[in-house]
Amino acid sequence: MVQTLHSQIEISHPPLEVKRLFLDFSSIPQFHAGFTVRAMDASKPNPQPGDRLEINSNGTVLRPIVLENTTEHFYWQGNFHGLIKGTHMWRFLPSEEEGNRGGTTFVQAEDFEGVLSLLFSKWWPKWLGGMRGSIERDFERFNGDFKSWGEGGRDRG
Repeated sequence: MVQTLHSQIEISHPPLEVKRLFLDFSSIPQFHAGFTVRAMDASKPNPQPGDRLEINSNGTVLRPIVLENTTEHFYWQGNFHGLIKGTHMWRFLPSEEEGNRGGTTFVQAEDFEGVLSLLFSKWWPKWLGGMRGSIERDFERFNGDFKSWGEGGRDRG
């Protein structure tokens, strides 16, 4: 059974600019603590399907494979010892919100599959190892930090 976690936020810049800022992985530590992303092949600044990344999330290191990198999507997939597989999805969509025309709906989501995916279900309690709430809060925190940084007075190159 697939367990999906989802968070989104409106950003006042166009999708292509938001995507460009997002792919500047080396800037993530400037706005968000405890999470880094780097391309395993430093000669590829724009990872393509099949390329590996190294993700460090609060000390947990994963090496997912990029599945998709298009104008509106950036997806990677990793697994943990065959017990759980996660497909992490980032979407950069033209906003349909009245107050954000020309801006971006920035979506972060993840599909979890496998034996341990129950830990991410809505009904699995935290006291039994349920992780859904903490991961959703992490998504919301990252999205908010990214929005503040991206909309702030930083140099947009």
